Amino acid sequence: MGEESATDASFRKRYEDICDLRDEDRLDEFVEKAKELLRESHLPRYYRIRTLILTGSTVGNWHDAMRYWKDAENLWRFVRRRYPDGEEESIDRPMRAIREDLDELRTVLDEEKPTDEEEGDEAAQAKLEGIGADMDTKHAEDVARAAEESDDPEECLEADALVLGKTVEELRAVEAQKPFYTKASPLESQGGR
Repeated sequence: MGEESATDASFRKRYEDICDLRDEDRLDEFVEKAKELLRESHLPRYYRIRTLILTGSTVGNWHDAMRYWKDAENLWRFVRRRYPDGEEESIDRPMRAIREDLDELRTVLDEEKPTDEEEGDEAAQAKLEGIGADMDTKHAEDVARAAEESDDPEECLEADALVLGKTVEELRAVEAQKPFYTKASPLESQGGR
């Protein structure tokens, strides 16, 4: 098992701190600190997904909540493509728990989806408050920057190993055992580009 570095311990502590804020109903502080954490380019995927889910379940605006859910869902899918279900139980366990939380949040969001009439009221209110497009743009920029900055496969592998309690070598061994078709795109496996 991999040892937790000072950096990873720091991210874990910050995640636990924002959970405490949420549990104490200090929601404005929670959202502010969660957004700060999500802007961290080296935030391990596990904590990024967890923070996205928590934030999506806390923000008051349905559209913002749905964006957080989509970001978490996409990142979960990315991790699952890299580590398919059934290959490594120590990875499957936390990923299944995250899957349940994602499904639960999506169910709540589907139930709370605003009607067309409410949608118009919400959009008008957002314009009056001077938010909306600026907030969407800022969130999209933050997500894109974090994804761009954490695109180094070696850094991602190290972060995944530490969060999942494995060594980089253990994760490489898991990847080495994957069938050929999961390592390449369909075109590559068929002799294409």
